[in-house]
Amino acid sequence: MPPGTLTTGANGVQSMAPIWPVALALPAGAIAFLAEDSQALIDLGTVGRWLEYAGLLLVFGAAGWLLTTRRAVTAPEGVYRALLVSVRRAAVAGGIVLVVAALIRLQAQVLAFRFPGDPVTLASYRDIIGTAWGRGWSVQLGVALLIGVGASFARPATRVWGVAVVAGPALLAIATSLTGHAVGGGRSPLLTVPLHAIHVAGGATWLGTLLLLMVAGFGVTRHLAEAERETIRARLVEAFSPLALAGVSAAVLAGLVLSFLYVGSIPALWQTTYGRLLLAKVVSLMGAGGLGAYNWRRLRPRLGSAGASGALRRSASWELFFGVLLLAATAMLVAQPMGG
Repeated sequence: MPPGTLTTGANGVQSMAPIWPVALALPAGAIAFLAEDSQALIDLGTVGRWLEYAGLLLVFGAAGWLLTTRRAVTAPEGVYRALLVSVRRAAVAGGIVLVVAALIRLQAQVLAFRFPGDPVTLASYRDIIGTAWGRGWSVQLGVALLIGVGASFARPATRVWGVAVVAGPALLAIATSLTGHAVGGGRSPLLTVPLHAIHVAGGATWLGTLLLLMVAGFGVTRHLAEAERETIRARLVEAFSPLALAGVSAAVLAGLVLSFLYVGSIPALWQTTYGRLLLAKVVSLMGAGGLGAYNWRRLRPRLGSAGASGALRRSASWELFFGVLLLAATAMLVAQPMGG
C-alpha cells in the first residue's frame, strides 16, 4: 500500500492522511528503451502529461467512490464519514496535481514552439493560449480549479460538492481530448474527441476507483475488528467492482478504435516509435487487466472470510503498478506523431 500517515478523527476511526499522492513517480525509464530517441520522450511535457493522468485518477476515483460508498457502508456511520473525508482529500489532491500539471504543460508548450534563442515573454504565453491547444488547456485548468476549490470548501452532499467531484471529472475527460491527437492528424474530431473522452474517463475510473479502494477503503478500515473489517471491505469491493468493470471495458473498446485510426498499419506497430510505445501500453494493460480479472474471479468471491482482503490488497497493488506503467507509456505516446 502507498505510504501515508494515520490520523484519528473525533469518531475514533483512523484514516489515511493525503500525503500518499507524493508516492506517485514517473517510471519512464522502464519503457523509454522502446523508442529510437529515449531522451526526447522524457521531457518536461512528458512529466506534465503523466502528472495530468495521475490527477485524473484521483478525481475520477473520488467521483466513483462518492457514488458507491453510501450504499456500500451503511454502518457504522463513522466509517462512512471517514471514507467521505478520504474522497474529499483525493478530489482536492487531484485538483492540485492537475493545476500543477497544466502549468508544466503550458511551459513545455511555450518552450517547444518558440524559435531557438528567443526569450520567453508574456506574449509567448498569450500566443500559445490563443491556439486550439491553448483553449483546451484553459478549459482543463478551469475545471481543475473548480474541482480543487469546490471539494475544499463546499459542504459534502451539496450541489456545489456534487458538481465539483462528479461533473468536474466528466468535463475534464472532454477537455483532455482537446489537447492531444484527438484534434489532429486529419481525423474527424467529431469521432476522435468522443472516443478519446470515453477512453480517458473509462481508464481513469477503473484505476482511480482501485487506487481509492487500496488507500482510502483499506486504510480507513485497517484498525477495525477483523470480522467487521472483512465485511466492510467485501461490501466496498462489491460496490466498486461494477463501476471499475464498466470503466475498463469502455477504455479498451474506445482504445482499440483509436489505435486503428492512429497507427495506420500493422507493420507500424514495430517499425515506428509510436507503434512500439503503443505495444508497451498494451503489454501494461494486459498485466493490469489480467490481475484485475484474477481479482474479480478468484479473490473477490472469498471476501468476507478471514485474511481474504489482505490477499486482494497484495494482488491489487500489482494491478496498480502495471497501471502506473500504462500511464507512463501513454504520457510518452501523446508526445509522438501518430504512426511516427
